[in-house]
Amino acid sequence: MELIFLAVILVLFLLPSILIGRKQRQRQRQVVEFQQSLVPGQRVVTAGGIVGTVVSTNNNAVELEVAPNVIMTFERMGILRSADALETAGGTGGAAVDNQQPAGESIPNSQSFDDRGTHPENYPQNPESGHSDDGDYGTFPESKN
Repeated sequence: MELIFLAVILVLFLLPSILIGRKQRQRQRQVVEFQQSLVPGQRVVTAGGIVGTVVSTNNNAVELEVAPNVIMTFERMGILRSADALETAGGTGGAAVDNQQPAGESIPNSQSFDDRGTHPENYPQNPESGHSDDGDYGTFPESKN
């Protein structure tokens, strides 16, 4: 009876780890195959999240054009996936990009950095701002020298 119980416990612990390891090896094999099949003109995403177009490849390096006339060199291992999958999945890639300000629009005055002096914390007469004319540098006794 103890032998059957021990066998069941071993199967319960070993089976998931074997299945997870198999999936990881399969995914790693797919990434290596993708990295070896890179061709100029293909849009890719690096491990750091940089999207670019493959300009040229050699044994271990891939040159990507990340902006017009800006070419960066990456190791092949740093290229993770195709950028075409990003475009088909959601257009521009995510909510962070969707919230960006469109080019040519100006920031409203309420959000600009020019209004720093009008913020209530920056008023000299505000006792909580730390600014006062009597040399008091705060409300804590340790801060007075």
